[in-house]
Amino acid sequence: MRERNKTIAENLNVGNDNSDRRMDLSVVSIPEIRTSCRLKPPPFLGKLYAMVVDPETNDIVSFSPSKQSFIIWDRNRFQSLILPKYFRHNNFLNFNSQLNNYGFNKINWVQNEYANPLFVEGRKDLLIRIRRKNVENRGVIVQSEDMHDRSVMKATLEILRSDQMKLEQQIQELRAKQEDLDEFSMIRDNIEATLEEQEDLKTGLIAHFVQQSVIQNLQDHQENYGTEEPVAKILHLASPDNNSSEDYPDQDPKPDQTNVEPVSTPSDDPEKSTQGQKIISDDSAFWKMMLEDDSVHSGGLVPSST
Repeated sequence: MRERNKTIAENLNVGNDNSDRRMDLSVVSIPEIRTSCRLKPPPFLGKLYAMVVDPETNDIVSFSPSKQSFIIWDRNRFQSLILPKYFRHNNFLNFNSQLNNYGFNKINWVQNEYANPLFVEGRKDLLIRIRRKNVENRGVIVQSEDMHDRSVMKATLEILRSDQMKLEQQIQELRAKQEDLDEFSMIRDNIEATLEEQEDLKTGLIAHFVQQSVIQNLQDHQENYGTEEPVAKILHLASPDNNSSEDYPDQDPKPDQTNVEPVSTPSDDPEKSTQGQKIISDDSAFWKMMLEDDSVHSGGLVPSST
């Protein structure tokens, strides 16, 4: 009986131990069991951490001073030396795609700096908590990227429209300026035409004044020295009331000899003949001087007669 009771007691103790063990297993959560089962991070993350902390390649890739990100200092050497060593390829785009799949973000485009909240220097144990993006997350990311691209395109379109409006406004201003220039050019042409007409009128007036001056000199000469045949002919041709034979062919071009005073010849009065020739010569020189001298344009037409 004693042995039987002892055996039953031992069986009861064994049952109690198993129940305690079952209770202990029930206390442990499922995520902790999964974590304890997966003690190693994904191969990509393990290789990434190893190459970043390698002191021999710190001049190519290393953790940043903040220890919260890593920087690729020399992309060319990284692509030709580091990638073939750890991943058996030298495709940087493929490496960048893997970083995106594990939630790494590029925070500095100039230095090729990448960061993940769980990728920290000295905390390799955090790598097992980094998860690869699933299909749903990828769809959300793609959708957000599409929305971002659309917003960027919309903003760019607005900028282009604004630039187009500015260009149209500038074109209108240029057209208005061109119209003003055309109007100014027309005004300038009118002014030049008016100046030419004024020059023609001035030339005609000067010729008229010269003619009147010569006529006056000849008349003075006639009054002072008497009428001579050359002087009478010049007065007859230069007079505004002249009726030449061209205008009136029926009229006798010869002057009326009955009304003309006797003309003295050089043989009759040598002194008067000499003075008359001298005055006619002076008047001819004056005519030539008046036509060539620029002082005629000033209007100072006061001839001198001796």
